[in-house]
Amino acid sequence: MSQELVEPVTEDLVKKLVEEVVSNPDKFPTESKILLVLKEWRRQGSSYVDEQRVEVIYGEADMVELREFDEGYPYRRGREVVIIPKTVPTIVRVEYRTNTVNPPIYSEVIYVFTKDGWKRVDVR
Repeated sequence: MSQELVEPVTEDLVKKLVEEVVSNPDKFPTESKILLVLKEWRRQGSSYVDEQRVEVIYGEADMVELREFDEGYPYRRGREVVIIPKTVPTIVRVEYRTNTVNPPIYSEVIYVFTKDGWKRVDVR
């Protein structure tokens, strides 16, 4: 069972980030023009959290699985996905969290699809 390590990103923060990306596109790196390939995975274990999740949080997009994978030590099982946007803007959130170290680590990256392609915003 997954436990929350920090508060999630708010809708107001997402709106602010989108406005910033749209008004300053050169400030943010372009990850891809149309197709965005990402990995989501989970390290197996019931007593800890060690995972990366991908979620479309705004707009419409297809998330198509490219392949499943099992990686060696530390054992991770997951899938590689391609995000195909259907609307502008589309926003994808990638969350990484682990409590296998002290202090726990939580990071969040937002990808915003605009007319210029997918822009990456490191949130925390």
